[in-house]
Amino acid sequence: MSTASYAWFAMNTRATADNFEVEAYSDSLYLEISKEQNANYNQTISYGESDRKDLRLVTYKIIDSADQVFKAPTFTQVTEGNYASGTYYAKADSDVATGVYNYVAVTLHPGTSLAGLYTGIGFGVLLNGTATAGEIYYTSDAYGNDFTAVTCQGGEALKGMYALYQPVTGTYAEGTTYYTKAVTGQFVEATVTAGDAVADGTYVRVTNGEPTALTAGTYTTADVTAQTIYWAKDQNGNFSVQEHLSVGDELAGYYTVATEDLTDTTFDGTSVYYVKSGDDYVCLGTPAADTEIVGYLYWGRAYSTELNEVQANNTLNVLSESVAEADYYLHKTLYLRQGENTNHATNLRVSDIKVTGATSSLKDALRVLIIATSTSGETATATYDAGTDVITHENGNNNLFAMLLGDQQETVTVEVYIYFDGTDDVAKNDSIAVLNGQIVSIEFAIDELEYNKVQ
Repeated sequence: MSTASYAWFAMNTRATADNFEVEAYSDSLYLEISKEQNANYNQTISYGESDRKDLRLVTYKIIDSADQVFKAPTFTQVTEGNYASGTYYAKADSDVATGVYNYVAVTLHPGTSLAGLYTGIGFGVLLNGTATAGEIYYTSDAYGNDFTAVTCQGGEALKGMYALYQPVTGTYAEGTTYYTKAVTGQFVEATVTAGDAVADGTYVRVTNGEPTALTAGTYTTADVTAQTIYWAKDQNGNFSVQEHLSVGDELAGYYTVATEDLTDTTFDGTSVYYVKSGDDYVCLGTPAADTEIVGYLYWGRAYSTELNEVQANNTLNVLSESVAEADYYLHKTLYLRQGENTNHATNLRVSDIKVTGATSSLKDALRVLIIATSTSGETATATYDAGTDVITHENGNNNLFAMLLGDQQETVTVEVYIYFDGTDDVAKNDSIAVLNGQIVSIEFAIDELEYNKVQ
């Protein structure tokens, strides 16, 4: 199965928000804020959640122009035959609605570049001994496919952990320990003579160095015939197997897909849409008619049923809007404008966000997503990471909009989403975070061209 690019979340992790408060304010006398679009503007507003609310772990995606979105692709179930080549899909339950599915790729495309992937390496489980400080060891998922790097302080029991080995060629070197792989999968020390040619199937153990990645080549049907396994290495030193069907495997129950390039710029309100995540097709359901495709916000989860284990099908499951709002985030809407008798201002931005109140094990996973829409329909996004205490304006200009019209001529609609990020490392546990009296304060700022307008 495909391992999608979204992190997984522990299934029984949730945060209970009790009397959760959202406060928004302006740092300028002339920048006004309100809960209503055309009334009751002030410098400060406050929202409160008086009831307890469980916020389950979630992540989001905003469709951009580079994303592949398809309208009503045709998935055809295979009823007979055996695998030779090509891409097939397995059907997986979706959270969009009952009877709606995601489709998960189960093979690499022949012709896919192998550059950057690893092959031939092996992971041998260690049966005894203690760790050497600074050496890298690995833990495995339940399937023996994905291996996560861990650095030990020294002295930890190694039983059940893995070491990494890579094949070698050439001649045996003096002082190097060589291994062969037993039928049980264990790597056993080999007796060799320095200067002799290295026998096929000989490995050396990789302790603190790097295995050798491929620099060229493409995946072919010949690799399928040989059942070659390729591994991808992430930035944290983890290896994930790139799986595929083998020639001759039964195809019944898998799916093929036929798509057409999407020329629409808005959803039609009747068709079922899919967005591609890697090779997988993730179902978006049927978004509202006339909604712009580029800029469409959707939320999803990718739970594992076992703590510290990743399911084979960990594709992002898109949540329906009603379910997401009920269980996965707090959503508030506010409006910004300049007051009467003011000139235009520049650099409307999120200048500060503070999270105060009760702390918990999940506080560092708290996120704030801000989507602002100008009167002209232009949108801008900013995010806040409570773990790093950093605000990021996605346009790279450190603002939402370069200009805000003065004298109440423009109203900016601001959607605020507060959620707990399931992709954060602290979310990968079975904690229940009770946030009692948590306050999120959001400050907006402008640069004023003049303090007031000449009458």
